[in-house]
Amino acid sequence: MNLKFVTINMFNMNLRSIDLSNNKLVSIPSEISNIHNLKVLKLQNNNIVRMPAETFKLTNLTQLTLSNNKLKAFFPHIDRLQNLEVLLLDHNEISVVPYQIGLLSNLRKLHLHENFIC
Repeated sequence: MNLKFVTINMFNMNLRSIDLSNNKLVSIPSEISNIHNLKVLKLQNNNIVRMPAETFKLTNLTQLTLSNNKLKAFFPHIDRLQNLEVLLLDHNEISVVPYQIGLLSNLRKLHLHENFIC
């Protein structure tokens, strides 16, 4: 697909996994936080520049994949995702990794290669 945007009306609120990879998305709707049972969110190979703060209300999320996007900064509230096990952020434009990443006690896979991290 070549989706450029999505609306929350496109989703069943009981979804546990969403894969919107390989599109042309630049953002996702903040209302995604209303999908309370969401465990897997795959958004790789898009043009996403930032994630809405509401994303970090998805406390059941175990996998967040944002590889190959245009993210420049890390997420200020990443430590709220305490169930997160897999975080893939490779091939973006991130330059700083915040200390909050160390607060994710369940994180077992973190990909940050091909960023601008010093």
